[in-house]
Amino acid sequence: MLGGRTLLERAAGNLAPVCAELVVVAAPGADDARYAVGGARVTHDAVEGEGPLAGIVAGLRAARAPRALVVAVDMPCVDARVLALLARAAPDADVTAPVVGGRAEPLHACWAVRAADALAAALAGGVRKVTDAWAGLAVHAIDEVAIRAVDPELRTLWNVNVPEDLERIRAAIGG
Repeated sequence: MLGGRTLLERAAGNLAPVCAELVVVAAPGADDARYAVGGARVTHDAVEGEGPLAGIVAGLRAARAPRALVVAVDMPCVDARVLALLARAAPDADVTAPVVGGRAEPLHACWAVRAADALAAALAGGVRKVTDAWAGLAVHAIDEVAIRAVDPELRTLWNVNVPEDLERIRAAIGG
């Protein structure tokens, strides 16, 4: 919980201003009702435990629009202005992602749905790291300066990996 909402509820609320539909990717066999927040449709990873790349493939395959914003649920401060920047930046790219400190953020990116097959092939070939699956895709990077122009503290990229991260974010946002 953060600010009285689950991380999933926060993600749905942060995406709502810039997305016509919301798709939540859950583990195989998960209770759809638990994940159907904010009017989301729920889809499932084909195989449990395959990591974020499998989730991206499942989400892209479930999307109805030609492009989809992909956000990890553990990023509770996602900024709709940054998402809009990603969505507008390179409409012909397969993926548009922030690059901060030399590190790409594929779990906070805009993806072309058509990339799903290439990503699935990479997954079938043993690739698990999302950025390794980018080989052959048209990737457009949004640099830190552009991200900071709308989110000076880069809060949109904060994530919760350990309890200390959650406490740091709670202290920063007051919740």
